[in-house]
Amino acid sequence: MLNEKLKSTNPYEEFIYKQCQKMFQESKMILVCQKLPIGPGLQRKIRNNFLREGLDLQFFSNLLMRRACHDNQYVNMMPWFVGQNLYVTGKEPNIVAATKVLRKTPQLILLGGLVEDCLLTQDGVMNIAKLPPIENLLGEFVIILNLAAWKTLSLLGSHQHTLAVNLDQYIRQCQEEAAGKKTEDQA
Repeated sequence: MLNEKLKSTNPYEEFIYKQCQKMFQESKMILVCQKLPIGPGLQRKIRNNFLREGLDLQFFSNLLMRRACHDNQYVNMMPWFVGQNLYVTGKEPNIVAATKVLRKTPQLILLGGLVEDCLLTQDGVMNIAKLPPIENLLGEFVIILNLAAWKTLSLLGSHQHTLAVNLDQYIRQCQEEAAGKKTEDQA
């Protein structure tokens, strides 16, 4: 039955199908959200909220989504294509911004998503959103590496430093003894 429906398409459906394939090819993040009943005005407002964050809110029929996912790497997304779904897409995986808007939008229920070719459940998407930015993690990593290098340098240089301090002290003692002998000889 699915194969019969997939084969009988009109030009408009073919155009929409190509748009759906384009979404899968160009987007590094596709979040699948189930849409509760909302009016067109509220849906436009929600879409504008996503657009402000650099994301897009798209709608494709489940039949076209199944056709686009049939026999390729996205086949595991097919169980999500039930009911009325909207798709939050982005050319860059901005999960933090997407979840921020989704938290403020009770009319959209996150089912899961595809982020940089990694299939995630709702919990996985929320866990990734809680992670700190990569710049912070890289900064901490550099600090840890520098700390280890500084400790190695201080361990290797501590003997030289101790030797230099001891030599300075020895030189001062020798100078004091020489000055003491000169005062004894003059007296």
